This record gives sequence, structure tokens and C-alpha cells, in this order.
Amino acid sequence: MRTPYIYTLLVASTILLAVGCGAEEKGTLEEKKAELTELESKADELKAQMKQLKEEIAELDTTDKGPQGRYVTSIDITAKPFAHFIELQGTATSDDNVSVTTEMGGNVLKILVNEGQQVRKGQELILLDDDVIRKQINEINVALDLAKTTYEKQKKLWDQNIGSEIQYLQAKNQKDNLESKLASAYAQLEKTRVKSPINGTIDAISINEGELASPGYQLVRVVDLDKIEVHADASEAYITSVIKGDSVMVRFPVLNKTYNATIAHAGQVIDPTNRTFKVEINLPNKTKELKANLLAVIEVKDYEVDSTIVVPTKYIQQLGGKDVVYVVSDGEDGQKIALRTEVKSGMTYAGNTEVLSGLKPGDEIVAEGARDLVNGEAIIVKN
Repeated sequence: MRTPYIYTLLVASTILLAVGCGAEEKGTLEEKKAELTELESKADELKAQMKQLKEEIAELDTTDKGPQGRYVTSIDITAKPFAHFIELQGTATSDDNVSVTTEMGGNVLKILVNEGQQVRKGQELILLDDDVIRKQINEINVALDLAKTTYEKQKKLWDQNIGSEIQYLQAKNQKDNLESKLASAYAQLEKTRVKSPINGTIDAISINEGELASPGYQLVRVVDLDKIEVHADASEAYITSVIKGDSVMVRFPVLNKTYNATIAHAGQVIDPTNRTFKVEINLPNKTKELKANLLAVIEVKDYEVDSTIVVPTKYIQQLGGKDVVYVVSDGEDGQKIALRTEVKSGMTYAGNTEVLSGLKPGDEIVAEGARDLVNGEAIIVKN
């Protein structure tokens, strides 16, 4: 019963002797080679002794400990469809996004709408103070009444060959000038009524009643979101993959919504500053759920296969510049072991990688617990 302990002492002594010998300095190459050969010989002897010792311990230990090894989980390998997508970052916009301004200045007399209100094309949104223009119109009307009367009398006289032609032409010219001024004044009056140029929704009101409206500055923004355009810049590397008419998925992360659509436009010119081309996608938006400037992710399918081996990317390890997985295999006495297997990886998308070679349907690979495994190590699969 003491045999295992005798072997243990023998092994330990031999290891110490080998280490001690290794610590000595040899002077020549031949001596070092001789030392290496001696150590290799002793290592082989030690391995044989350790194997024999383990076998003797196993015979003497009658305790049934069951299967031994590291606990891991596994997944079964099956063939399934796989697709790869190009992802582009885009922004939702609307062509009908109008900044409403005024052509003439004036104090804001009345705001007729509220933010969020639906409006029609031509509907009045803001009234500017028109008091000065109305006074001008009244003055012109008074002068025009007199000018019309004078013109009519001069015309009657001229028709009867009474009076001079110059008097008649002066009267006519006075009347015509006042009529033109009146028309211009009414046009100015119309500009004091700021109207919506499109059907849409009041998105923002940028001025308050009583404030001065200046020409060219935004007073109201009106948007029509019935149709949304998603614009993105695609790298020139995708010029043959992103094509007008291709089906795409447009995902809005904030809304957690995905829409199926087609590419409405793919630019044919590469921007020399960033080496990209323009991509445009149109989306219906009857529910008004999509908003202008909302961030979008465009997924363009550039690769697809009906049946292939697909493995979660996190279970493929890099070892010595090669991709490897650990395949669950049967060892001695029904013990499961992990066999390191080199695989050839294809495209990766959404956490999955296509495996082109090295695995077949029906294989079982180690999932959780694979990171620190040694090739041939005993494992216990607990799924």
C-alpha cells in the first residue's frame, strides 16, 4: 500500500536532480547538447513513471468519483440559412419642411395657429400690423375718386373736340398712376398676412405677438411628414453592392421599428472629400410616427446562402493566427474530451459567423467554458 508514496518520492527526487543539473553552467556547445539529451531521457523516464503511478493510484482508490473534467456547455451544429448585411447610418428628412418668412417687416398683430396644428396650403398663420398700409389705401382711394372724375370730364370734352389734348392725357395719366399705386398697396396689405405654402403641420413658431418680424427670418416652420426620405452616405467600397431598386431594411433604434423598403436613389458620383456616394430611401409615414432628423440604420443585404454551418462568433477562438473551436468527443471509458479543431471562417453578422470548413452538421462544440480549455482535456457537458 506504500508503493505510491515511494514512487512519489522517487519522482520528486528525480525532478530536483534534473533542475539542479540544469542550473549548472556548461562551457561548450557539445556539453550543452549532451545535457539536453540527458534531460530529455530523464523526462521520458519521469513520464513513464508518472503514468504507472497514476494507474496504481487508480487501482488502489476504490471511491467511485464518476466522470472527471471541467464543466462546460455545448451546442449542436446544424445547417441553416445565413445572410450578411451592410449597415449604413442615415437620417430621416422631409422635402416638405418649410421655413415660413415674411417679405416685409412689421409688428406681429396676431398668431392664428398653434404648434402641432394641421394647416392647409394658403391658410393664414400670422397677421402683421397693417394700419399704415390701410391708411395709405384710404388716401389713394380719395385721390383716385377725384382723378376718375377729372378724367371722365376731360374725356367728354375731348370726345367733343373741346379742350386740349394735353389736359386729357394728364387726367388719364393721373388716374392710371393712382390705380397702380392702389394695386401695389393692396399687394403690400396681402403680405401682412403670412400664409402656409404647403399642407402640413405647424412644427415650430419662432415669434410672439407684439414682436417685430423681419424679412427673411423664420416665423413658422411647417412640415408635411406623409412621406419621409432617409438619406445616407455609403463608402465607395459598396458601389457594386448598394444599387437602386435593391430591397433594404430601415431600422429606427429609438422607435425600435424596422421598415422594408427599396433604394430610390444611389449616387453615381463619389465625393472626393470622404470617398462616399449618396443613398436615398423613401418611406410612407401616414401615422406620422417618423420624425425629421430621426437617426436610422439601413441594412443592405450583400450576401446570402440557403444552407451553411453557422456558429455564434463568441465560440470561435483565435489561436496562433488560426480560428479554432473545441469539438466534444468521446474519450476513454465514456469520458468526454474537448478536441481543438481548426475552422475556416466566412462572413460575420449579428453575432454569427459562417464556417466554411472544419465542421459538419451533427458535430457538437463547446460553448460556455471553452476559453481556457486544453486540447484533449476531459470535460463534463452540462446543458
